[in-house]
Amino acid sequence: MDLFSNLLAISGVIALLLLIKLWKRPHHNEKMAKLVPEIPGGIPILGHMHLLRDKQNLGRIFGGFADKYGPIFSVRLGKCRAVFISDKPGIKDCFINNDINIASRPPSTQAQFLGYDNSSFGFAPYGRFWRDIRKLATVELLSGRRIKMLNYIPISELNHLMRDLYNNSTGNNGSFKVDITESFQRMVLNTITRMVAGKRVFDGNHLAEKAKGRNLSHIIRELLDVTGQIVPGDVIPFIAWLDIKGVVKTMKNVCDEVGTLVDKWIEEHKMNTNKNEDEKDFIDVMLSEVTNYEEMGLDQSAIIKGTATSIIIGASDTTAISITWILSNLMNHPKVLKRCQEELDLKVGKDRIVQVEDIEKLEYLSAVIKETLRLYPAGPIGTPRIVTEDCYMSGYFVPKGCYLFINIWKVHRDPNLWSNPEEFKPERFLNEKAHLDITGNSYEYLPFSAGRRSCPGNYFAMHIMNLSLARFLQGFNVATPNNQPVDMTEGQNIVMQKEYNLELVLTPRLDPKLYELDCN
Repeated sequence: MDLFSNLLAISGVIALLLLIKLWKRPHHNEKMAKLVPEIPGGIPILGHMHLLRDKQNLGRIFGGFADKYGPIFSVRLGKCRAVFISDKPGIKDCFINNDINIASRPPSTQAQFLGYDNSSFGFAPYGRFWRDIRKLATVELLSGRRIKMLNYIPISELNHLMRDLYNNSTGNNGSFKVDITESFQRMVLNTITRMVAGKRVFDGNHLAEKAKGRNLSHIIRELLDVTGQIVPGDVIPFIAWLDIKGVVKTMKNVCDEVGTLVDKWIEEHKMNTNKNEDEKDFIDVMLSEVTNYEEMGLDQSAIIKGTATSIIIGASDTTAISITWILSNLMNHPKVLKRCQEELDLKVGKDRIVQVEDIEKLEYLSAVIKETLRLYPAGPIGTPRIVTEDCYMSGYFVPKGCYLFINIWKVHRDPNLWSNPEEFKPERFLNEKAHLDITGNSYEYLPFSAGRRSCPGNYFAMHIMNLSLARFLQGFNVATPNNQPVDMTEGQNIVMQKEYNLELVLTPRLDPKLYELDCN
């Protein structure tokens, strides 16, 4: 009887523990739970991929689906289910309750090649490696403290740009036409490669550094194009061998080109270890701080190469793209442009060039930048995330393994949050939206996304944009060729670049002596 009593007691304890475990678990029997509704139009094998053929930016395409089917819906991308969230309450719920569950990236061809087998923290899954490398990049390269220490680099590159633009104008009867998109791409690319590797890619209009003889900015453009594409073989595995449109081949080629160049830089740094602290760039820091991660199968060289490459790609072109959108808006809104230059003349003057400490005084220019990032966020649907644990979002069950996208573009144009949301109106960031910043904590303004996986380069990007535009607008009167309006057609990619580069006619507006700048 004692044995029976003991067995009964033990059975009771086990049953109680099982009940407690079941009670604590989310009640998410997938067959019974309320799943995120799937939009109609899916077909066998492809799912909804055929609906993405429309040449619009992805935020606009999926924003149209949200208008029809609600702020949270799912689509099938081949074998993968993807959930889209397009409103503030859903995004707030997502990040407050599930941030750790959506902090990973899905496996992809991009992670394999562009991320050098996940050695880049941009593609790496959430975990110790990702936390360590992201923290290192943030503290030692992208933080306010580090940017202040290295501020001579963007100032030097802006001096190069302003001097070159002025010299071109003096050789063309005082004004000339320039592809300003390409000009700023070169300036920003030089800035970030100097901060990362101590190297200038361009010297004026000439290549200072080449990747297997090719223009590095063009290679980065190719990298961004393939980064933003869905690789059919990732979502329909049995057709991976086809390499439709040659995306994987392009990926391999450009990664090989960039990787060879970065490998050369790393070897040069290993041979030059006698640098003062203020001379060290990010590769120097990584060589002293990064170790092998055996659990990831990654050695130091692979991690440095992956991290350096992802930062150069992520920070350069997206920042230049945003500057192009800002200038395009200014050209189509001459009263706003005039007010920006009047603010510069009033708060800085025309007898000296803009300094870093002047930037905080330029409130209207800051509002122009914020408003452009609202209308044209660099990542309109963010980068893909993967749900790592079964969870609930907006009252719906989302199973482990789903992809997740936050439609930043749609939230930024939500008429429930923004008055006249399609209108370019910088004044809103001086009045009713003055409290919003770039951190994403408001869940209605997320130009750099939010949560653990938000863009770590937000401070760098804002610093470069504010300083570059202030210097440029102070230094030149600008117009479009024949005073034509700027074509605002958006490219279709995960990064929202303009379909066409911006050409401007420039005329100097300062004393010639102010263009004689120190470019060291």
